[in-house]
Amino acid sequence: MARLDADLVDFGTVGLGEGSDRSVTVENVGQAALHVTGFTLSGDHADDFAGSAAGCLGRDVAEGAGCVVEIRFEPRGDGPRRAFLEVENDGLGGGGRIPLLGVGASPRLSLPAERIDFGEHTVGYRGGDREVRIGNSGSAPLTVESLRLEGLAAADFVRFADRCSRTVLDPGESCTVRFELVPTAPGERLARLAVESDALAESGANSTVVELVGRGLPQAPLLTLQPDRVEFAPQRVGTLSEPLEISVGNAGNGPLRLTGVQLLTLRDIGAGEPGGNGLGDAGVDGAATSHFQLGADDCAREALGPGEDCRLRLIFAPQGEGPLSALVEIRHGDGGSHRTPVVGLGTAPKLSLGVETVTFGEAPVGRQGDWRGVELGNPGSAPLRIRSVSLAGADRSAFGLAAEGCVSVPVEPSRSCRVEVRFQARRSGPHRAELVIQHDAGPDRLLPLNGLGVSARLEVDVERLDFGTLRAGSRKELEIGVRNAGRAALTLLSAEMVGAFAGDFTVVRDCAGQVLRPGTSCALGVRFAPGSQGARRARLKIRSDGQPKTIEVALAGLAVPAPAPALRLTPEGPVTFPPSPLGQRGPIEVLEVSNTGTGPLVLHRVTLEGPAASDFKIVPGSCAVGSFVRPGASCTYGVSATPSAPGERRGELRIHHNAGDGGDDGVTVLRLVARGTSTGGSPPGSVPRGP
Repeated sequence: MARLDADLVDFGTVGLGEGSDRSVTVENVGQAALHVTGFTLSGDHADDFAGSAAGCLGRDVAEGAGCVVEIRFEPRGDGPRRAFLEVENDGLGGGGRIPLLGVGASPRLSLPAERIDFGEHTVGYRGGDREVRIGNSGSAPLTVESLRLEGLAAADFVRFADRCSRTVLDPGESCTVRFELVPTAPGERLARLAVESDALAESGANSTVVELVGRGLPQAPLLTLQPDRVEFAPQRVGTLSEPLEISVGNAGNGPLRLTGVQLLTLRDIGAGEPGGNGLGDAGVDGAATSHFQLGADDCAREALGPGEDCRLRLIFAPQGEGPLSALVEIRHGDGGSHRTPVVGLGTAPKLSLGVETVTFGEAPVGRQGDWRGVELGNPGSAPLRIRSVSLAGADRSAFGLAAEGCVSVPVEPSRSCRVEVRFQARRSGPHRAELVIQHDAGPDRLLPLNGLGVSARLEVDVERLDFGTLRAGSRKELEIGVRNAGRAALTLLSAEMVGAFAGDFTVVRDCAGQVLRPGTSCALGVRFAPGSQGARRARLKIRSDGQPKTIEVALAGLAVPAPAPALRLTPEGPVTFPPSPLGQRGPIEVLEVSNTGTGPLVLHRVTLEGPAASDFKIVPGSCAVGSFVRPGASCTYGVSATPSAPGERRGELRIHHNAGDGGDDGVTVLRLVARGTSTGGSPPGSVPRGP
């Protein structure tokens, strides 16, 4: 049984005229010898394939062995080629049949046109640069072997930038070669470009021809200008630009004679005369020649040969702002001329101030105000440089200035910078100064600065505060009106007593820390509480942030003694009781308490003290404990003695009251003396008196 070792054979892409070989093995997969009797090629493109089975025909192929059939692919056309290989044998399986595949490829030369026109050009001068593109539109690499010019005028066509000769182009690639026409004679100039390659033309030849055609013109001078319009960059008024050059050339083939160069305005050439280069009446300044200057030039020679040139130099010196124009006229030949426009833009900076004056209004003296901005604008057409910003005038020290953002960089057109100014009044009343701006757009600008210094004024409604006569130990309060009579807010800082008797006066309602608006006031309370008798004087210092800073009010008062009781006891000396038997009460001694003072006498309590205090006894009288004894009045106590032991008995009567230097702690002491006897004594009813 026969079996082929491939399901198909693919030869890939093979160029026309070339070949590719492949082999197919016939295997014996049966159990007996295999005899190959032949093979056949069939299909639409069977002629593109050829085979040889010399290793298989006429021999037996043993079991498990094989033989080889050789196949060659030589395409006869472009594109896919297909056939079938069938091997004939005596095996039970019959002949094996597999497809054969391949692609035929060939190069194809493509050119842009059959005829290339170079136009008209002066005899002896290059011109008419043309490019010829050679491409490979086939399916196999194309070799451009050579480029050859043929014909009577072949020498008139100059080849350069040849990137095609001896070049291999892959499918889809192209190359270029350039030609220039240099006519050697007037009239039509013809030549042929033959492109030789390994691609066959439709005629069967391996070269393709392109016609090259042009026309030669007689020689003549030709004036050229570069540029044909001179345009200066914007230039600041009153300054000179860098020179610009006009190249005057002779592109002809004969000498060009120059007879003069001058600057013209529309008035010079006449409004209706042609040749104004489209500027029109509005495009030419009537005094343009003052804005443009002809500099040094080398066009004063008699003639320019073919291909030669000379240079004109122009300078722009604008005398005014805005678009400026002129014409440069170049005369040549026999009265001929050429005019070219010259244009420029004159620019100038300008300074504009956002305000005509800066008025700060009222400001408290010594208090620093807020910054105010002044816009310095440039409505001009050139950058504005501000050289300095300063303050001038008699009151310049009252104004502050910050202008760093304006003097560091130029102010571009339509932009602005900001100067900051503030006012700090040095005194009450008007302040005037000027902001001086030095710049390059003209004379210095002066901006008036105005401010009004106002201050708070401290006033009191009295210069002397008299508390009158006051008993010592009492108190009295009066008010002082403190007012802001100024035009700025006033802050009250403190109120302080000074003087020898400052301790007798006290601020009881303080205004310190209060802010008084203009025209408002506060009430300051002062208390007089004299500690002792006599005339009392002090000064109240009121401090503020206004004017004056400190104001004083004189304080005065007279302290007189306060109403005070005075206790007089009758008898004043010791009370001596007559001798009494032990345990027997003797006669009662009457004591009179009188108030000889000016205030009520208060009797707090009466006590008995001493070593024999228990031998004495207080007998109630008209003096009640806690009662008031009016000035000039009196009351009485009774005291008795009952000796408890023989001999002298001593004790003390203590009356506690509100009289005397001790005030409520006053005490009056009366000594008591009694004698105890064991037998009779004085007759009953007698009341002995002490010495």
